[in-house]
Amino acid sequence: MSGGIVRWLDRSRGGHPVEQQWRYSGSPDTIWGFDQIGWFGARKFGRNSWMYVAPDGSTHDTLRDLFSGFRLRMCRCDRTTDAMELLRIRLHLIKSGIHVTDRPGMLALAYAGDAGYFEDYAHWLELEHLLDCEGTSLDELRLTKEGSAALNMLDATAPGSNQDMSPRAASERGNRVLMSR
Repeated sequence: MSGGIVRWLDRSRGGHPVEQQWRYSGSPDTIWGFDQIGWFGARKFGRNSWMYVAPDGSTHDTLRDLFSGFRLRMCRCDRTTDAMELLRIRLHLIKSGIHVTDRPGMLALAYAGDAGYFEDYAHWLELEHLLDCEGTSLDELRLTKEGSAALNMLDATAPGSNQDMSPRAASERGNRVLMSR
């Protein structure tokens, strides 16, 4: 299954808005957004500022902001929790299979012990095409290609990571890939 579809109205051409769409079609071994710099732009603004630019024209400081704002369409409001770090932890738990081997432990660790919260969150991730459930049991949840690539990105941008995932680094990496072709 390919990734979820992001739709928006393109009003940049004047006249009537035109519906545009974007869908993830990369490999599960890549870093979401960083390895697809052809899909997302990385542009310099001013002397030293770089931003990621989504297909809809929105700009983002980090890959996490690009993923949460463009891909998941989350608001840019102030939060008391890091939604992307919680997503990273929860995707790791699914990838590890703990939802099958120790569901009560997983619920206590990541969902305040609430099975309904886990089920709703898993359903949302299925709707976003980050998880897939082939059968009728939550034991069959697995990461999709995009879910795996998103987890790679979340790991690479996690607090304490020493990887340079800045828009400038993505642009330079994209240029190296183009030059090698």
